[in-house]
Amino acid sequence: MAMRKTRQKTHLTPNEVAKLLMVNPVTVRQWAARGLLRSMATPGGHRRFLLSDVEEFARSRLKLQSRYHHLLIDEFQDTNRRQ
Repeated sequence: MAMRKTRQKTHLTPNEVAKLLMVNPVTVRQWAARGLLRSMATPGGHRRFLLSDVEEFARSRLKLQSRYHHLLIDEFQDTNRRQ
């Protein structure tokens, strides 16, 4: 039986990134255009994203969402205490 190597892609298309992050590919392109998500261009002018950059971007977004969520919870609790 032949052993198959599993190779993980290192460069992703906007559609692949969108699928991973559960967003529209247009959103991925907008993030790249704004400099929020690092990308590179192929010789043909197509965007590609390093998997490691996408993973770091996702981690940073989760941290921001977590902080925002905690701020909302704290504000909600403070409002309820005052009532």
